[in-house]
Amino acid sequence: MSSKGMKNACESRTSPGEEAKVRIGKGKVEVITGSGHHGQAYLSSFSKLVIEELGVSENVI
Repeated sequence: MSSKGMKNACESRTSPGEEAKVRIGKGKVEVITGSGHHGQAYLSSFSKLVIEELGVSENVI
């Protein structure tokens, strides 16, 4: 399978709720995901990702 075919296959496999939105404004960063809070450390994992990728401090998330 070509890389283009693989990309299309991956894109077509998303399920409802498997998305994320990031809102930046008023000195805060808000991350909205389709994942529920089930004790899987999503809050700290997503916070660390935002800190690393956006270069913001933990207190604005």
